[in-house]
Amino acid sequence: LLKFTGMPAIITITLATATYFLALKAYQLADATLVYPLLQLGTVIAVLLSMFLFGEKEHRAQKVIGLICVLIGAIVLKFA
Repeated sequence: LLKFTGMPAIITITLATATYFLALKAYQLADATLVYPLLQLGTVIAVLLSMFLFGEKEHRAQKVIGLICVLIGAIVLKFA
């Protein structure tokens, strides 16, 4: 079992650790009101990729509404 799932798990852990480190570095280098909205756009990208790349069709209207809410929230945080 570990033979088949070990490498993807190691890659995932490595990428998650790198993402967390880079997010902390971004908070050190820039204002949080700029960094936080940009980090939240990762969710938007993931949902869009799931819809177009993997062809996910379930709850498409809810996903679009959620994307719009996240984008509006990011814009509000940027200019607040």
